Amino acid sequence: MSEAGNTKEEQVKQDAQVKQDAQLKQDAQLKQDSWAARCLLRECRTATLATQTAGQPFASLVTPATTAGGEILLLLSNLSEHTRH
Repeated sequence: MSEAGNTKEEQVKQDAQVKQDAQLKQDAQLKQDSWAARCLLRECRTATLATQTAGQPFASLVTPATTAGGEILLLLSNLSEHTRH
């Protein structure tokens, strides 16, 4: 019976290790994707912000910026159609 108990315990440990390894791999990919997105945002000079009004697309040219931490900054006017959605 002790062998069966050890085998079950070992399986639980192995399952936990597999889950932990998968999570670490996912976290590493997320960091890599996040870095790539931040680089893209820092390099872009213009972007388009779009919405839909009365079934028709409405798009505006915007100039994005980022903070030192990579958060997106957009200067938008209350006159913009986008503030109504």
